Amino acid sequence: MKGAKSIFCDQCGAKNKDGSKFCTSCGARLSALEYNAYSDGSSSEGSVKPETTVMVADKEDTKDYFGSTESTPGRKGINRKLIFGIVLAAVAVALICGAVSMFGKPDKKTVVRDRTKFPIIYVKSSDLMVKSEGNKEPFVVTSGGNYSSINLKLTADGKTMFFAADPSSRDYRLYYRKVDEKTPKGKDADSVGTRIATGVSSFDIQKEGKFVLYLKDGRLYYNNFKEERLISRNVTFFYKSHDEKKVIFGKDDGNLYICGLGKKDEPEKIDSDVSISALVSPAGNYENLYYIKDSSLYLYQYGKDKKRLARDVESASLVGGQLYIVKRDDFDETGGYKLYKLENEEEIEVADGLLYSYLSSSDYNGGYYDLGDAALFFKMPEDYDGNFCEMYIINGNNPPFKAMDVEISGMKSYNFSFDGKYFYMIEEWDDLNNTGELYRYTVGTDSLKDRTRIHDEVSSFYVADKSVVIRTNTSRYTILGIYADGKYTELSDESGGSTHSGINGVLFYLDEYNDRDGTGTLMRYKNGKTEKIDTEVKSFEVRSDDYIIYIKDFSTRRNYGDLYYKKGGAKPVKVDTDVSYIVRVY
Repeated sequence: MKGAKSIFCDQCGAKNKDGSKFCTSCGARLSALEYNAYSDGSSSEGSVKPETTVMVADKEDTKDYFGSTESTPGRKGINRKLIFGIVLAAVAVALICGAVSMFGKPDKKTVVRDRTKFPIIYVKSSDLMVKSEGNKEPFVVTSGGNYSSINLKLTADGKTMFFAADPSSRDYRLYYRKVDEKTPKGKDADSVGTRIATGVSSFDIQKEGKFVLYLKDGRLYYNNFKEERLISRNVTFFYKSHDEKKVIFGKDDGNLYICGLGKKDEPEKIDSDVSISALVSPAGNYENLYYIKDSSLYLYQYGKDKKRLARDVESASLVGGQLYIVKRDDFDETGGYKLYKLENEEEIEVADGLLYSYLSSSDYNGGYYDLGDAALFFKMPEDYDGNFCEMYIINGNNPPFKAMDVEISGMKSYNFSFDGKYFYMIEEWDDLNNTGELYRYTVGTDSLKDRTRIHDEVSSFYVADKSVVIRTNTSRYTILGIYADGKYTELSDESGGSTHSGINGVLFYLDEYNDRDGTGTLMRYKNGKTEKIDTEVKSFEVRSDDYIIYIKDFSTRRNYGDLYYKKGGAKPVKVDTDVSYIVRVY
């Protein structure tokens, strides 16, 4: 209904109606609070939740997982300022989430972790439970709900967990413990674990668990379990650098800082009045940090003074490592924009007459941030009539080329493959049926080639290298298919729609979906074949292409079901009963 509000699930990302207490997709208890990672709650930065209907990505930094490229409404009558504002909000969330952006593009510096070694973590009634390889039976860690990867983290080897005791409260006690220890050990351990600090609102850990960074009462601390050291006060958000040697943080006065993690290191001010959404490059990359302030683009390099690179900037993006900026064209009567690339601090004009004030790599990802190896922009022809325009593509460091003429009102979803070799787009959109025809192109250095019709009646699609997951929405169900090895295969005409997840070219999904209770038959697609795993499945978490955890026989009235896992060709193993939801940790 128009004007209705939605709540997004911390566990699976599904959209729920305002006022819902439990997620209709995975059963997790819904929080009235929005996503607020790495914040003490005093800042509104990061409070925007991305709208996604795909289950949470299953492995970090893999170029073969099925990320969401949900179809968006048509651009007819588009409001440039509104769209750009949405883009900035989306980028803010992506920066906060850190590892894998909501746009489906993995961070190239993210470390891949073998999640098959991770314990199974879930909530039963109001208890946080752990089932690890070192224990035959699961055990209670602590009580409390609203657990997610924001307030529960594992070391890279999966052997140590850091977690909030009852994260439903704004400020919580931060603990750590070994996942194989049913009873915590150590001289300072209590029944929950070893307490690190109290009054904590957010935290992050070193990948091997050597130290933890956290906020409490607006103060940012470093703790290596031998000492607690104050880094700064009045902090609203922070990021651990990619190399885990520094921390970048913002304060309530709008100033942005960086600080090493050594005893003698002192915070160094990067700039004042810099918001999260103004960062062009990932915040963890402090070696070359690009950001926009007061319509000027700056470069900060650690140990050096900031440098202004350009003025009057509308947006900036990295494409194939090349920095591009967009400026308003004051001499364009249609209100267009100009595109420049920056080389040796010199602005070189690339194109004029841009329709929008940003580059994009898909219909939902544009503006600031690293767009990958390929991007596009729309250019107004001389006889622009408000509907037809020209699409240009930038492939790596090659000059942009005209790809095609497009009708804005008839164009819907588009996206590049992760390596930028292919371009996908839904064309010939039918507003009556909300479907169009999906085509794939090979991206050359100066043109699009090999136009291939993949499927008709497509509502939305998800790109994973050379494979594409395709959805066609009907009045009740979603027809789910996959395009792989040059062939389209229909997987289900009664799919759960949003409940599918993939990894390493393997797709898990719900067939025979029951929209009354949100359950279905759990299936796996691999190498052109489908396999039935179990029935009456409510939600699931994919650990690898042959390891999956799931909840079945779910009671919507009591809000719990039975927890199972399945590895390889073995039969499913029952873990526990009365389980509310799986806590997905990355």
